[in-house]
Amino acid sequence: MIQKKTLDTDYNIREQMNKDNSMNEIEVSRGIGSYFPIFISLGITLYGMYLFISTITKNENIIYGTLGFMAILILFIEAHRTDLLKDFLSSKLTREIHTDFKISNFALFMSGVITALFISLDLWGALQSSDKIERLLVVGIVENSKEYQILDNKAKSGAEANKIYSDRLNLYNQAKQSHYKSCNDSWQIRRYRTKNTECKNSFKQIPPKQSSIKVGDTVSSDDYERLSSKAKETIQGYRDIFFYVFFGFSLLLNYFAVSTLVNQYRNKLRELSDEATKSELLNRYEILENEKLNKLKESTKIQHIKTNEKNVIDVAMEGLTYDILLAKSYKSLEGMKRVPIAISNNQSINQGNRGGFMDLGKTVNTKQYIPNEETIGNTERYIPNGNNTIDYSLFDIQEQELISLLFDNGNIPIGGQLVKRDIILDIVGHNKPNANRLRDLYSKLMELDYIYKKVAYFSKATI
Repeated sequence: MIQKKTLDTDYNIREQMNKDNSMNEIEVSRGIGSYFPIFISLGITLYGMYLFISTITKNENIIYGTLGFMAILILFIEAHRTDLLKDFLSSKLTREIHTDFKISNFALFMSGVITALFISLDLWGALQSSDKIERLLVVGIVENSKEYQILDNKAKSGAEANKIYSDRLNLYNQAKQSHYKSCNDSWQIRRYRTKNTECKNSFKQIPPKQSSIKVGDTVSSDDYERLSSKAKETIQGYRDIFFYVFFGFSLLLNYFAVSTLVNQYRNKLRELSDEATKSELLNRYEILENEKLNKLKESTKIQHIKTNEKNVIDVAMEGLTYDILLAKSYKSLEGMKRVPIAISNNQSINQGNRGGFMDLGKTVNTKQYIPNEETIGNTERYIPNGNNTIDYSLFDIQEQELISLLFDNGNIPIGGQLVKRDIILDIVGHNKPNANRLRDLYSKLMELDYIYKKVAYFSKATI
């Protein structure tokens, strides 16, 4: 089988092959068939949100910004739902192979919660859309009805204005006749003609004028509301039908969004019906788990070894550090010893010193080294030369001090390793003159056959 990537260990190769031929691993491989229902569902939800937000604010930046944020959030949650469902279905397949494997019920629970959330969002968006559609249907039913068209034509032709004028004129005439009758009853014409005339002239109501009546050219709000009520009765129950239809539609959309995972699970479950296949996969599973355990054990063993090595090095460094501190203290003590001697001899304390070094005096170890059989046989650590004590007269004061440090003030036996170069430079300073001076001293000691080099520097003499 073609490998997906270059692998460099047997364990990784086995793991890659196991993944390529896995009967218990669900892969997320979506095509247009999965993304199409996702975007349909997302569009319905966002349209419902648009209708809702547009009733709160007319600011387009706020509206479209909120819709963009919600779209990203919904797609982010959808990706996690897919991973959770994948984990659950993979654990179900593994359980078919390895009966002790635990099914990821938490993944199932969370994917169910997210699916319920998506269905709720779909229904909410659908109900918002249904309100919009219902309003459009009411408008269509009302405006297309014959009664509305008659009222609309009357309003536009001015018939309503004529009717209002006629009604007002009738009211005026009735009021005038009633007033005159009252005057005639109170003041008879033959006896009180003048009073009768004055009474009739007291009628001050102004007759209506047709030109002063203003009527709109549209149907009145009362008539429109009456027609709307009739239309709503006509479409009563539409909302419930729309709810149940879209509930089923939302379930289908959510199924199609994860159908590739479900189909993989069904196909692999069908293949796992063969007991021989289950047995082989169980054997492969156990081999892989054992190799994981062995790899972990080997890693732990190596870490333990490295930890012990580090501890040994740390202890050795602590010992060397302590020796360096003792050497510094010894150097200070020797310098302090020279102070009263210099004062008694009327000498300067720094007399005879160069380059910042104080002559501590040479320490000659008169004890002769007598090699035993073991050191004589070890030619790498001991080479007899008949000259077992370093002659300080061959060296200047600075070189003498460096020799004392190299031989640890006489504590390095013949055949022993000298104090390391870095430790010496820690004492005298890591600068170029001191490094060059120490390098030249190594060469001079080797020429005089006081030391030899075998990976590190070893002594052939003592001080």
